[in-house]
Amino acid sequence: AAPIILSAAINFLQKARNIRLKAVFYGVFEKALQLGYAPIIDMKDFYVINDWAEAVSRLVEDADARKLAWVADTSPGFQFSEIGDEKIIRSLRSLTDTIKNVDVNNVAGAAGAAIDIIQSREKNASKPAKMLLDLVIDKYVALTTETPSNGKYDMSYFRIQVELIRLLLEHRLFMQAYTVMREFVASLGMIGFEREGMNAKKRRKRRTIHAEMFIRMFQHEEKNWNFQDKPEILQRMMPFYQEFKKHGIEKQIRTFARDLSDYRNGFDHAWTCKAKAKQDIEEKGLHFLEKIEEILHDIERKGLMP
Repeated sequence: AAPIILSAAINFLQKARNIRLKAVFYGVFEKALQLGYAPIIDMKDFYVINDWAEAVSRLVEDADARKLAWVADTSPGFQFSEIGDEKIIRSLRSLTDTIKNVDVNNVAGAAGAAIDIIQSREKNASKPAKMLLDLVIDKYVALTTETPSNGKYDMSYFRIQVELIRLLLEHRLFMQAYTVMREFVASLGMIGFEREGMNAKKRRKRRTIHAEMFIRMFQHEEKNWNFQDKPEILQRMMPFYQEFKKHGIEKQIRTFARDLSDYRNGFDHAWTCKAKAKQDIEEKGLHFLEKIEEILHDIERKGLMP
């Protein structure tokens, strides 16, 4: 049992004291070798395998590529070289930064680039390395699309947002998840413009002004609207709003839009306007995601998506 106990102690010290393992010497007399002495072997490389597994786990569970980059930089070159490939590490760092920075327009491209590189390396990977690479693919493949993003507010765009929200909630990145959920609802106001056709410049401009008004239209009852400062914008958005109202989608959005904005504003102001942070952030997030998925399904089913 001594080697097992020693291994557990080493692993504990690596975590609790952040020690760097330089060597783990092991020697035993092997009669079959007929050497007449016990060779002393450095077994450190076997312990590094645990670091690889932990690094991939951290990437999958926490969207954190830092440990993977560190292990790739410090471990022997022959170990899991497919995972430690510089291009893979760079692409995964780009992906996790895109996720945490809530760069919703570029997350699909970053995920697709990372998956493509991983799959190209996976073909010649060892079985243990392939097992770890498969974990990464399974986690992030939902963020990719079959066709490159064209910047349009279409079904592909909104599906990616749903998957990103789900991923952020799983990783307990609640502030980012609520940001994407609010963006999702506001961006629904761009569907009508997208059907009419618009270029990238108009898309950016209208998202800043028109989509923001669109989400505000659901946060208050119509009788309490106060858009006197932007009557022309309201007039432009009304046909899209009325279309959603005709199909019952307006009512679906209205059931949670104000609540969602309230939680998101709490994050925006570090909850300083409240006695303390809400205690049901995770439960509410899952509830809002369920509502968003229902709305997206109905929009597609009723043929409203461009």
